[in-house]
Amino acid sequence: MSPLDAFFDEKPEPLKGCMLALKDIILAMDDRVVIGWKYNTGFFSFMDRMMCYFGHHAVTGQLYIGFTEGHKMHHTALMSEGRKRVKVYYINPEEDIRKIELEEIVKEAISMYH
Repeated sequence: MSPLDAFFDEKPEPLKGCMLALKDIILAMDDRVVIGWKYNTGFFSFMDRMMCYFGHHAVTGQLYIGFTEGHKMHHTALMSEGRKRVKVYYINPEEDIRKIELEEIVKEAISMYH
């Protein structure tokens, strides 16, 4: 099993199912979006440029997607929380994924690489 597969497989439900659904949503946004294993997490790239990754808040443990060029993004659901570059999008695995909102954010991220 690859480290990326193990990363998803070791998560308890509902976190595992949520992260797999998020992965599918992000990968479906564009054929040029791929996921790989970088920095001990699932890291999405667009045309070989790092775009976003799965993370957990150090204190609360809450799941988020960190956008590497977040400082250039303006979606209201993104938070910088004192970070200079990355903005994060929090997800609660106990709730339905806000798919339309996530797609808007990923579209904005992709548009920065054109």
